[in-house]
Amino acid sequence: MSLFSLQFCRNLGEDNTLLYFSKDDLEGMDIGFLSALEKDEATGKYILTLKYPDYIPVMKKCVVPETRRSYETAFNSRCVPQNVEILENLVRLREEQAGLLGYSNHAAYTQEILMAKSPEIVEKFFRELYEKVKTRWEQERAKMLELKKQDCDRFGYEYDGLIHMWDFSRLYHMMIDKEFSLDQDLLKQYFPLEVVLEGMLKIYQGLLGLRFTKFANPEVWSDEVTAYEVTDTDSGSLMGYFYLDLFPREGKYGHARCGILQQACLDVTEERQKVGALLICNFPRPTPTNPSLLSHDEVVTLFHEFGHAMHIICAKAETSLLLSMSVEWDFVEAPSQMLENWCYVKDSLRLMSKHYKTGEALPDDMLENLVKSKKANGGAMKLRQITLATVDQRMHREGRYELGQMYKDALNEFMGLEPTVGTNMLASFSHLAEDYDARYYSYMWSLVYGEDMFETVFGNEDVLNPLAGRKYRQWILEPGATLDGMEMLKGFLGREPSLDPFLRAMGLLPTENL
Repeated sequence: MSLFSLQFCRNLGEDNTLLYFSKDDLEGMDIGFLSALEKDEATGKYILTLKYPDYIPVMKKCVVPETRRSYETAFNSRCVPQNVEILENLVRLREEQAGLLGYSNHAAYTQEILMAKSPEIVEKFFRELYEKVKTRWEQERAKMLELKKQDCDRFGYEYDGLIHMWDFSRLYHMMIDKEFSLDQDLLKQYFPLEVVLEGMLKIYQGLLGLRFTKFANPEVWSDEVTAYEVTDTDSGSLMGYFYLDLFPREGKYGHARCGILQQACLDVTEERQKVGALLICNFPRPTPTNPSLLSHDEVVTLFHEFGHAMHIICAKAETSLLLSMSVEWDFVEAPSQMLENWCYVKDSLRLMSKHYKTGEALPDDMLENLVKSKKANGGAMKLRQITLATVDQRMHREGRYELGQMYKDALNEFMGLEPTVGTNMLASFSHLAEDYDARYYSYMWSLVYGEDMFETVFGNEDVLNPLAGRKYRQWILEPGATLDGMEMLKGFLGREPSLDPFLRAMGLLPTENL
């Protein structure tokens, strides 16, 4: 199974598909984006890859439906059919393994030692969440269709009354930008990568009582990789290192993630090994005229993944089996999901933003609207997560192999949408080939805990409070897996976890209920 998983990810990393679009095809894209692209000498067309820094901006901003359709089709057809076959083999092997161990299915085997305990509890969680969220999605869908009609009227395209998968990202972000008066192109100008990094590192150091020192000439696998030493500010002791690999390149892992290079366990001489954490992202490269400018979504991604790095470095368990990422899989995302809130709070946003040309601070009106926009994803994005988690559960609970049909059925059931003909996004959904088999539900499950931790201990007033940060380090980061997730939560919260902060964060429960 490990070999299948590695091959699945290798196929994606080595995909070198190129698409060619004219300037007219890319109407709506800003000059900064276009100037960073290479051109085909023979045709003069722009060359685009299927990597995120190319794909995501086009799907958000390009006004030409046919361009988005062809691009989305290519993106969600990556590694079909080879990765579909690999995933089918993985499902069969997982089912066989569960049966040999006496379990009714792979989901039951996997979830027994997690916080959820059983597939039945996971199903109940999503059924209840769906009932709370579906009305929000219906409202959002109506707004998106109205925006599509306006878009078609403005640019002279036929309106068909449908939200296609190649429409989704553009319409969703148009809806958010309109509702909260956000100009994403302008907003990016206030998030140059170096400024975001400097502010983020300052926040984490202050909260957790750490000091980061950048290496001048680290031994690394790419000139673009940077490395830092981490020491404890109280004792001065060396805790470990982290590496930042932030730009795309051929053959590199194509998503964002944080991994462990070396665990901080005791070695054979009873000395503590120094931990090594690796943060991988794929952000836009600097151009000859501009630095790397991040969207706010990318700022959130960076802050989230760095939260995992801190979990890795701060864990104090003595054996590798009980270190940071060994906590229950449906709790492992909770710390970083809590930390995403720092990207929607004024004090922390001010530290991570500055106009890349003028050095001016993020204007108060933009800052206010960005803070408010956190509640914008109550419907569409939550139902997307429910859709993917349901496919994962059905795949590993029912032993089903018709992957394309499963995704189509779930997408239609929960969102009333249809995948683009000829695509199969599961062939590039690496979570199911790696560590999230029968566990993708954990993103939504742990988000409940993450929002509760943030609201209860930090709120909007204490995001830079070192006492709250030290409490977080003591109760959530340092124990690793030596304590159950529920025990850590109760110690940190001072009570049983609650669903209410999660519902308030989505705008589904009034803040007066605080």
